[in-house]
Amino acid sequence: VALKDSENYAWTDGSNGSLSFSFVINKQVVVEPTIGSTTYNGNPQTANIAGTSLYTVKANAGGTNAGNYNVVLSLVDSNNYKWSSTENSDVTLTFTINKAQVAKPVADDRTFIYTGSEQTYNIASSDLYTISGNSQTYAGNHIVTVTLKDTTNYEWVDENSDSLSYTFAINKAQNSWTNAPT
Repeated sequence: VALKDSENYAWTDGSNGSLSFSFVINKQVVVEPTIGSTTYNGNPQTANIAGTSLYTVKANAGGTNAGNYNVVLSLVDSNNYKWSSTENSDVTLTFTINKAQVAKPVADDRTFIYTGSEQTYNIASSDLYTISGNSQTYAGNHIVTVTLKDTTNYEWVDENSDSLSYTFAINKAQNSWTNAPT
């Protein structure tokens, strides 16, 4: 910057020569978008995200099974823009497919008494789990086990995938003795 009339004017420090200034234009910060999650449905799924005037979607392959998948976004102009979390032109975000939740079967609340015949502890059937130990004949406490078939993609509503156990109690029969007449 130079004074137009350096013979009649001076800078505040008394000099009248040209001055140089330097300044920096910082890159504009781009905040990474929030990527929602979805729930397993048996079909391939990808993150619901589209490119903008600031970035493109470089990778968004998604997947079918429950789990985490990378979504890569790339700045259109990395000379003038930067991500809020990194100086790189690409940022990797996570897209999640959550496990589908299965309602826990209701326990059979009936009272069972030994009859000499096989009895069944009723648990609602489903294509999502197996039931074992629910048919018994003899008196005693038996364990009925309900196991999810696919723990990669399904969990119980309490977010646990462990097998469930139910106690199937068959009580002893009461003897009904009558004395023969003498």
